[in-house]
Amino acid sequence: MQGSYAILAIIAGIVAFLLFLFIQEKRAVSIVRYLLRWLPGSVADTAARILTSFIKGLHAFRDNRHYIRILAYSVLMWIGYTLSVYWGFYAFGFTEQYDLNLFSALVIIVFTSVGLMIPAGPASVGTFHAFCQEGMVFMGS
Repeated sequence: MQGSYAILAIIAGIVAFLLFLFIQEKRAVSIVRYLLRWLPGSVADTAARILTSFIKGLHAFRDNRHYIRILAYSVLMWIGYTLSVYWGFYAFGFTEQYDLNLFSALVIIVFTSVGLMIPAGPASVGTFHAFCQEGMVFMGS
């Protein structure tokens, strides 16, 4: 239970930091420069440049018209991922053998997405496979 509170606090801190970046751009960059003053100038400049670039990416959220585009791209990505899993089912005959359909593919994508959020080894070896397997078990395969 304490681990849940720690994760919640970390997530709240990240969200607060992102909001701070979004609202106080120049101040955020100057704070980062101040915190990194002990590093060589080129490293601090690179970090500030990366942060500035990241903040520019957040500008997409300033205009409401971008929300529709972001939503559309997200939906298209989920459709693409789901179709790729479904085509795998189809290629190996799982659609007939286990009666798996597009909804089954979406469930596998959701399960594996949750699994990929867990910090793991390189390339998520193990967690991806375990959650994919649990998704298949959940679907009755």
